Amino acid sequence: MNEETTKPDAGRIWLFGGIKGLVRDGEILSDDLTKLKPEVVLITLSNEHILGLRDFLQRPYEIELSDYEIIYGVRLSMYGEVMTPPPVYIEALKYSDSTGIPIVPMDMNEEEYGDLYTKSMRTLDLVRHSIRKKRLLKKDFRDRNVEEFVRNWEKAINRIKGFRVIDEERLSYIEERMKQALKQYSGKSIFIIVDFEFTDRIEQFLKSSEIEFTRVYSLD
Repeated sequence: MNEETTKPDAGRIWLFGGIKGLVRDGEILSDDLTKLKPEVVLITLSNEHILGLRDFLQRPYEIELSDYEIIYGVRLSMYGEVMTPPPVYIEALKYSDSTGIPIVPMDMNEEEYGDLYTKSMRTLDLVRHSIRKKRLLKKDFRDRNVEEFVRNWEKAINRIKGFRVIDEERLSYIEERMKQALKQYSGKSIFIIVDFEFTDRIEQFLKSSEIEFTRVYSLD
């Protein structure tokens, strides 16, 4: 019997949905990674984004945010301390770098996303997206907790058809990449980190693929 099969968590898969920007979620993720000690991390970032975060950690610089990112951060700060880059991404990268385990990108690269954006967003979509900023800042999302806020924010953004199309294409891409990675790293303990708003969809995908997993840090 080889060493890998004797490990108590060999073959285990965990799913973590992290809220972008929330310091609390980065701290919880760090604790979970330290406790569970996965051998591979899959994350809903592109390879270019991972390289950019590594560069930021080595040489911090001021990050320019879009108007929508600023509004999101202001609303999110009602539920706790907010930071950019998102602490969930930073803690995942720190764990990978400190342990030497692979962190595997699941999302589209910039060129693929750019092509998708150009194909999906009509002129009317762009106009509507531009004029809705002030309304979103004042909108009552009727959220009782941070999880509800993130879901409601996602629904508000996706009222524009182009963004719904983009999210669907991205998720299909992520699912295919995830399927390949789970096959490639079969037998190892794997920790999957996804943006919170995608967690339910990825959970459904794993179940429909008959992949056994444990959802960690779920407040639902």
